[in-house]
Amino acid sequence: MGDERIYFDTALGHFHDGEFDEAVHTCRWGLTVYPDAGRLWEVCGLSLWMRGDLGSALHALEKASVLVPLAPLAQFALAAAYAWADKPDLARTVYRYLAQLPVFPVPLLPRLAAGAGRVGEYAVALLVCEKIVELRPGYHPAWFGIAYYLRKLGRPIGEAIPMLEQALTHAPDEEMYRLNLAACHAQTGDGEAAYRIAETVNVGAVRCRHWLRLLLPVFDAAGDLVQWAACRTRLAELGDDCPRCL
Repeated sequence: MGDERIYFDTALGHFHDGEFDEAVHTCRWGLTVYPDAGRLWEVCGLSLWMRGDLGSALHALEKASVLVPLAPLAQFALAAAYAWADKPDLARTVYRYLAQLPVFPVPLLPRLAAGAGRVGEYAVALLVCEKIVELRPGYHPAWFGIAYYLRKLGRPIGEAIPMLEQALTHAPDEEMYRLNLAACHAQTGDGEAAYRIAETVNVGAVRCRHWLRLLLPVFDAAGDLVQWAACRTRLAELGDDCPRCL
């Protein structure tokens, strides 16, 4: 065990220093002598994941998982590798497990929410975003995430509005939040609220036809011919590309 520990400590030191090639090299040397050293497989898989070699990372992390209980970071990397390998069911299983852990690295929570969302685990992503705002109330992307995943789960638009208001409160210059909030108000029939939020939006920079189509009658009803004309012009310019909208 003594020599195995030396390999592990050396590899882990390289990993923490961001020297992922050296970490992989050390792990592989150690694994030639100790092929069932689960922690070496784990550090090797994590280093390969950080290096962007997801195929090799998946092999190493799966090997580690049958030898030792994986640390949360390694499980997160395994879920990401499963998603990359087009194994969404396995990725969902891991993401669901991680979301229920009482302790998970806080800096990784946004990536956990995003990863779960990418494989269609919207309820998990919502839960993680809610955890984030409990821990970091000023973290505006999580407030937007709550609104986004509420809508993905088919919840009424009215439930998303307070979350978007929180996001905009913490990031008042974020146009995406402003546009989503205005669009939500427009869809609930509150044109006045929609106009108050959208009147200063730079319509020429909007990349979403859905937003523009919702705001066009809002500007028309408010008698804002400048913004109305800008909307018409921008609609004529755009293709079908659309960022995240509710």
